[in-house]
Amino acid sequence: GLHIVHYELVKGDALYSTNTTGQWLTETVESSKTVGISASIGLDKVGAPHVSYFSATDNRVRYARKTGGKWQPAAITRSQNKWSQVLFDPTTNEPRVAYYGQVRFFGRSSYGVGLSDANKPNDYGSGWITTSNNDTWTGTLSRDVNGSLHIAALNNQDRRITRHWYDGDIWRWEVGVATGTKEVFYEIDSTVHGGATHVCARGSKGLYYGVWKGATWQVTEVDLAGSQVGYNCRIRADGGGVLHIAYRDGINSVMRYASLDGGKWKVDVPDPKSGVGSGVDLVVTTNVELVYRSSGLRHASRTGAGWNVEVVDPSPTVGDWPQIARDVAGNLHVVYVLNASKTQWRYANNKAGKWALSTMYTANGNQWNYGNQRMAFGVDAQGKVHTIFHSGHSSMSYATDRFGPWSVISAGNTSHSDGNNAGNSLVIDSKGAVHNVRPRSYNRRFGHYRYTYTNTVDDNCDGK
Repeated sequence: GLHIVHYELVKGDALYSTNTTGQWLTETVESSKTVGISASIGLDKVGAPHVSYFSATDNRVRYARKTGGKWQPAAITRSQNKWSQVLFDPTTNEPRVAYYGQVRFFGRSSYGVGLSDANKPNDYGSGWITTSNNDTWTGTLSRDVNGSLHIAALNNQDRRITRHWYDGDIWRWEVGVATGTKEVFYEIDSTVHGGATHVCARGSKGLYYGVWKGATWQVTEVDLAGSQVGYNCRIRADGGGVLHIAYRDGINSVMRYASLDGGKWKVDVPDPKSGVGSGVDLVVTTNVELVYRSSGLRHASRTGAGWNVEVVDPSPTVGDWPQIARDVAGNLHVVYVLNASKTQWRYANNKAGKWALSTMYTANGNQWNYGNQRMAFGVDAQGKVHTIFHSGHSSMSYATDRFGPWSVISAGNTSHSDGNNAGNSLVIDSKGAVHNVRPRSYNRRFGHYRYTYTNTVDDNCDGK
C-alpha cells in the first residue's frame, strides 16, 4: 500500500492518506492554518508512519506519529528553511528528523544541519546569544540540577556582571547592580549551586566573590592582595555547598586557593615554590583537585590540612590553560596545551593509578597564539572526554575519545578571537549532549556569544 503526507492548501492542514485497506483514507495529522508544508514520511520496521513537516505559524519543523490511534504532533526546532526528512536508526529503529534550519537567539541566527531524536525533540546547531552591544567579554557556562543552562558574563563597557539563562526556547538575560563594592571587574568564572549563580571575579584590587540575589549581585572580598591577584579564577561548589576558588597570583607567581567556610574566606598557597604560568583549574567532589602550569604540568590534591603535589607532564613548555574533571568512577582527566614549534593539545588521566599521557591534536605549524587560549572541556557519564579548542586562525576543533582513538572534527569556522582565553567553556547534559559557549570579539565586536550544541543520542548515526 501507499502512504502519503501532504499539505491541504485551503485550510492549511497537514494530512495523511493511505490505501492499505484497499481504498483511500485521509486523516488530519495537525490543523493549525499553515502546517504540513514540505512534508516527509517514513515507515518504521512494523510499518507505522512517521511524518515531519514545516509550520509557517511558528517557523518550526514539526514531527508526528500515531499513538493510541491518534496523531501526536511535536515541535522539533525553529527554522526558516522548510526542508526536513524522517529517518530511522538502523540498529534501534528509533525515529530521527534531519533538517536544515536557522536557530535563533536574541534575534541573531546561524544556519546548520541538524539531526534530532524524534522521541525527545531537541534543537541542534549553533546560534548567537546577544545582550547589548558591549556585553559578554568574559564568562562561562554552567548547568543547574534541573539541566538548565546559565552564563555569567561581564559587560565590556562598564564591567557590569550580567546573567543569562536558557528557558527552553530562547536565551534570556538581565543585568544586576553589584552591591557591596564599586569595583571594576576584568574577568570572571561562574557556577550554579543551590538555585543561585555564584561568580569569582578579578578586580583592580584583587579577587572578589559574587552571588545573584534576584535583582542584584551581592559582592564580597576574597583576597585583595593587588590587581594581579585573581587571574584565571575558577569557582566550584562541593556536595556540601562549600565554595572553592583557585586562581593565580601574578605578583608572586604562585597559585592560590580559597574556600568559603563559616561565612569567611580562607586563603591558602598549595605549592609556594610553583612559579605558576598561564591557567589554573580545579574540580571538587570528595576532594579538592588542582592543576596548573609550573615547569610542566602539576597536580595538587588536598590531603587533610596539607597538599600532595605531583608532576603530571614534565615537558617544560606544557601546561598552558589546563582543565580538570573527575568521572563517575573517580578518575581524573586533564586537557592542556604544549606550546612549541608545533602546538599540541594534550590529554592525561590517572585511571591506572599513574598519569598516562596522549596527544589529541597537533597543529600544522606554530599556532601558539591559538594554543594560548582556554579549552572547553567535560567528561560524560561514560567517562568519555569532550573538548573544544581554537586550533587555527579561523578554526575551532572538537575532539573526543567517545568512539575509540581521538577523533577531531571541525567545530566551525570562526574569527581569530572566538574561543579566547576569557570564556570558552562547555557542559554535558544528562542526555549526553555537549553545549559550548565562547565570546565573539573580532575587531572589538563585543555583544554576543556563539552557542553550539550536539544532538542527544547518536552523533555519527552508527547506532552506538
